[in-house]
Amino acid sequence: MSTASDRLIENELNECAEIDADTPQGAQLFLIRFNREIERLIEEYDLQTVGEAIWDIYGCGADLGRGATDPSAASGFADFYESMESLYASFARHCENRYGHSQGGSFATACSMLWDMDSGLSYRTFDPEFIPTHIADKLLDFGLSHRHAAVQESFLHGLGHLHYRRPDFVIAKVSAFLLRKDLSPEIRAYAKQSQCGAVM
Repeated sequence: MSTASDRLIENELNECAEIDADTPQGAQLFLIRFNREIERLIEEYDLQTVGEAIWDIYGCGADLGRGATDPSAASGFADFYESMESLYASFARHCENRYGHSQGGSFATACSMLWDMDSGLSYRTFDPEFIPTHIADKLLDFGLSHRHAAVQESFLHGLGHLHYRRPDFVIAKVSAFLLRKDLSPEIRAYAKQSQCGAVM
C-alpha cells in the first residue's frame, strides 16, 4: 500500500517525465528540482509528508540519493550541492531554532539526520575521490556559518560521523566553527562532541 510520501515522489517523477531518474544524471536533475521546490511541496502536501519523502529519497539504499552523487554525474555536482542550500533554507524556515529540535516530526528529523541517511550523500560528499573538495567545502561552510541552530546541528552531526575517516579535517572545521561568538551553549557543547566523533 502506497504512502503519502510514495505518492508525492511518484507525482514529482511524473511531472518531470523527460528526466530518466533511473540514471545517475537523471536522479541528480530530479533531486536538484526537488531540493529547490520544498516550499511548493509543503504547500501542496504537508510538512511531515515532505519530511518522509526526504527520508525515502536520501535514506539508506535509496537509488535517487545514490545516483545524484555517482561519479558519472560529476558535471552536475556543483548544481546539486547548491540545491542542498535551498533544502536547508526550508529546514531553517520550518524547524525550531534550537539544538535538539528533531522531536518535531519527520521533517525536523530529516534535517537533523540528513547526513545519517546515507544513500551515499555522507560518505561521498566529504571524500575527495568522489566529490571535488571545493564543492563539498562550499556546502559545509554554508552550513557551519548559518545562524540557525537546526542547520548548525545537522552539519555538526555529519562531521561527527566523518571523524573516524578524516579526524584532522573534522577537528579543523569544528575548531573554526567554535571561534564563533554567537553559538548557543548547547550547540557549542555538541560541536565539541562532534569534534571527537561522539555523536549518535
